[in-house]
This record gives sequence, structure tokens and C-alpha cells, in this order.
Amino acid sequence: MTAVVLAIADKFDRSEATVLAAIHKSGIPIRAIVSEACKYKSILVDSGVEVILHRFRGRIAPRSIAFLRKEIQENNIQIAHCFSNRALSNLNLAAWGTGVKRIAYRGTVGHVSRFAPLSWLTYLNPNIDKIICISNAVAKFLSSMVDEEKLITIYKGVDPSWYDPNKKADLMKFGVPQNSFIVACVANMRPVKGVSYLIRAIDSLPKDLPIHLVLVGDVRDNQIKKYAAHSFKVHTLGYQDDVAAILTNATAFVMPSVEREGLSKALLEAMSLGIAPIVTRVGGMPEVVIHEQNGLVVPPRSSEELAAAILRLYKNEEERRSFARNAKNTIDERFNLDGTTRETMALYRRLVSC
Repeated sequence: MTAVVLAIADKFDRSEATVLAAIHKSGIPIRAIVSEACKYKSILVDSGVEVILHRFRGRIAPRSIAFLRKEIQENNIQIAHCFSNRALSNLNLAAWGTGVKRIAYRGTVGHVSRFAPLSWLTYLNPNIDKIICISNAVAKFLSSMVDEEKLITIYKGVDPSWYDPNKKADLMKFGVPQNSFIVACVANMRPVKGVSYLIRAIDSLPKDLPIHLVLVGDVRDNQIKKYAAHSFKVHTLGYQDDVAAILTNATAFVMPSVEREGLSKALLEAMSLGIAPIVTRVGGMPEVVIHEQNGLVVPPRSSEELAAAILRLYKNEEERRSFARNAKNTIDERFNLDGTTRETMALYRRLVSC
């Protein structure tokens, strides 16, 4: 394969940047378009990927459309791989009549509809060749609107070497007592994340138990602010640069989403660190956490079930450690970067040979 792949995003996350860098090193040339704000663009640059800085200012941006069309026409682009909604809508307009193969990425269940014009500019556009779904749950959701042959699930891998299990942040400065049983949750805390149910679960536990909840991420749900303000066992840390250093303090990790969860990156990170997970039966999370094998799966919107699961892990140290070991093995075996790289490369080659 000698044709060039154009990878387009507002920002690549660490996994995406690392996979693209590995593909480029393997002999499939990558050109990457990304904004200046991309934290991990140095991974691409260091691997020899040509990085072009560009900011997408809207879903339909004439400047971006012209820019992308020129890129496609002048650089032997046969595959354009989009990682964001804005990039995808502009690409679909720019690639009209060029014959370039188009790949979209979808990481969320929901927010695509036959009755929404913007959906036809993005994921429902008939000229998209493949949609990479972060989980089977996302693929199942899209299958009612998109030809199933266009859908492929490629899990986003993580690299355990990114996280140092011996590096621990000092949580006492956030008011967390020493030697606490720490339950962690990492998310942009909107109502769909269900964190209010988790807070109520913590508050329903016996007050004499040393169980504390640490919430990491921007709080965008007023209910969470209200509940947290009245609980001495809930600690909101806000956005943190080094999430792993927070997670290494945790005894359990909980993702209590109520809907639209494709597959939580924070969940994969926690499991990679060997932390026993509790998740709700939402989206792609039950594809990773197998109930009573490498964690616990509970129904969504149930503070009672969340509380029972947390109490179970608190009382059963041997079982918790077994879940933690199995969780780490799950990531090492099924959610590793080598698998993501291999499957993405195979998709590129299939599209070029079509």
C-alpha cells in the first residue's frame, strides 16, 4: 500500500496518536490534520508523520472544505480517516467527486437520527465507506440507520506503560482521610454519567465505614454540586492533568452512566492499573466488564445496587483483588494498542484493495 492516509481531527487522544504513529512507522504513510491545541501531536511528529495545523471553526466551514479538498487532490490521498464530527462534515463536502475512501469514528451511543440534517452530513452520509465503532453497542445503535457492512468495531487500546502504579497523588490535600477505602469516578460529569446516583449510594452506606468517593473531571451537572456540597464523604477534585496518579489511590472504580456510554476511556485506564471496576449495564461497558469475573455490573439509575456493589467489594478483599487482577489481564489481552493498530491497518488495506 503506497497511497497516503489523511487522518483528521480537532484533537487526537493518546491512543489515537500512538496508533497512527505506529501505522506510519509500519510503512503506510500518514498525514495528520489537527488543531494547535492537540496535546499529543508530538507523538505524531516524533514518528515522522507530517502534521498540518488547522482549526475547524464549524460543521460547515468554507475555508476548511477548500483546505481539505486541496489536501486530497495534491497528496495522493486514498483514505481520509475522521476522528471528530466537525472534521467529518467538512470532509464529506470536500471529498465530493474525488473518489477518496472515507472512514468515520463513532464513540457514543445516540445523537444520530434520520430526522436530523446534521446526521446526513456526518454518519448517515451515503458516501462514507466505513464507520469505526468504539464498541459493539455503538455499532448496534447505528445498524438501524446504516448498512451493517459499513460498521466495524475496533476497540481503542491502552498501553499499561503509560501509567505508573507507584506514582500516587496526595489526596489528603483534597480532604480525603488517610487509609480510606477510595471509590473513584472519572468523567465529564453531565447528567448522562449518572454520578448523582453514585453520590446517593455512598451516602446510604453506614457512616462509620471509611468509604470515600473521589470525583475527577469537570462537573457539568448541578445536581452533583448540590449533593456533593452536603456530603463529607464526597470529594470533587475537578479536572486533573494526571488522572492516573489519582486512580492509583483507588480501591474501586465506578462508572455509573445511565445512557449514551460508548466505552469509557477512564474505565480502561482504571482496569489497566488493576483496580476492580463497578459499571452499569449501559453501552459498551458490559463488553469489557464481565459480571463477577473481572468486576461487577449493575442496572443503571439504581443507587441501591451501586451501594450493594461497593459494600461487597469493601467486605470481600480476596474477591476484590481477584477482580482487579482479571481486570488488568482483560486490558492486556483484549484492549491493547497492538490489536487496535493491527485492526486499523487491516481496514486501510481492505479499503484500498476494493
